[in-house]
Amino acid sequence: MNTDFVSAELSQIGSPTLVICVAPVWCRCVAYLVDSVFLGLVGAGIGKVFYHRFLQLGTWGFLIGFFIGSLYYASLDCSIGNGQTLGTRLLKVRLVDLKGKPVSFEKALARYAIFAAPIFAYGLKLPETRTPWAVTALVFVIVYWIGGASFYLIVFDRNRQGLHDLAAGSYVVYADHEGQVEIKQVPQLLWVILGSLLLALTVCAASLKDWSEKQPTVLEFHRDARIPESMDGVQRAYLKDRLTHGLNGDARKVVYVDL
Repeated sequence: MNTDFVSAELSQIGSPTLVICVAPVWCRCVAYLVDSVFLGLVGAGIGKVFYHRFLQLGTWGFLIGFFIGSLYYASLDCSIGNGQTLGTRLLKVRLVDLKGKPVSFEKALARYAIFAAPIFAYGLKLPETRTPWAVTALVFVIVYWIGGASFYLIVFDRNRQGLHDLAAGSYVVYADHEGQVEIKQVPQLLWVILGSLLLALTVCAASLKDWSEKQPTVLEFHRDARIPESMDGVQRAYLKDRLTHGLNGDARKVVYVDL
């Protein structure tokens, strides 16, 4: 009788392989909210000290925030911070790879870049009259394709992996367990639905943009916005009108310009 084989089998029965379950969506949302508040306070403090410098940077000032966020997330989401930011530590979850180990700094940095790109792209104040259509289309893809797809996958994928997690091979799991991550098979229908939603969103957005640009008021605002946006130091001009009434009861339309 092969005693070594029996001993090996008994040891496997007595010590089963540990697996980690992925954390629910609400944990990730609350953790992100905590981290956002913390980074917002840090950014507000830095912005108060260097306000005039940031004002000179204009649209490119967002790169400062992107750098601070990259340093924060990439450092704490890797082995340096044991895969835990302040938010994930508070919620008792952490970021790991398939084997349950913290990801590398490079992967954590790439993960954050993919995750944060839609957020920063959405906040860009591009000139309405001087932005090429290719740039506008690129911003749309980053915000709604990458950002929308990540949100969809985190909510409906049973492994809770957004595009940023898929790129880095990472999972958000409970922090009080160790071992390999328990992954579940993703049905092909999930990707079919995602592709259909993105296609429908793109067609609707293109149709709405084409319709709005043919409206007289939009055309008039677009033409009038060229004047302030051509001035030095003006990044973007927001035009809106409002009907006001004078003391004599006469109505008149007033156009407001926000720079």
